[in-house]
Amino acid sequence: MTWPVLAQLDRLTVFQRAVRDHFREGGSATAVLLVLLGLAGVVFVVLALSRRAQRKQKPELRNEPIELFKELLNELELSPSQRRVLWRVADDLQIAHPSVLVLCPALYDRHTVTWQRRFPRGAGSEADAVDDDFLRRLRRHLFPDVLARIGTRHMEWGAATGPDPAERHEPQ
Repeated sequence: MTWPVLAQLDRLTVFQRAVRDHFREGGSATAVLLVLLGLAGVVFVVLALSRRAQRKQKPELRNEPIELFKELLNELELSPSQRRVLWRVADDLQIAHPSVLVLCPALYDRHTVTWQRRFPRGAGSEADAVDDDFLRRLRRHLFPDVLARIGTRHMEWGAATGPDPAERHEPQ
């Protein structure tokens, strides 16, 4: 046996001797039970306090897509009209995580095209004030030329269904 195990056994035998001596001197089992309950209570309080301290150290994860979208729009230095259009697209299409509009060029394209089809000009909607040129300028502002071409090829096939097998370029 190793020394730590022997030390634990030695402590256990000391405790056993103390309990045995307690009963020899006419002590009751209630007193031993109360001591054990007291020790269990102390252990419980220490565990509760340590968990509370750990919880305070870890930042709480939040899932607030609307708040994230607001923060992104503020950081991107958009004009009020650009913000209004992005909010309108997200709201009209009921996009669960509207931040995708400003994070991925392919998703921006997909959602703005869908929005223009669903809410055509002349229907008395926000789309009346938005033409294709406005959306192109907004896209250039959000995704500079280099960023607009990087990482969007996978989105052109369709994010939800995966790549179209007819368009995949596989070696033969």
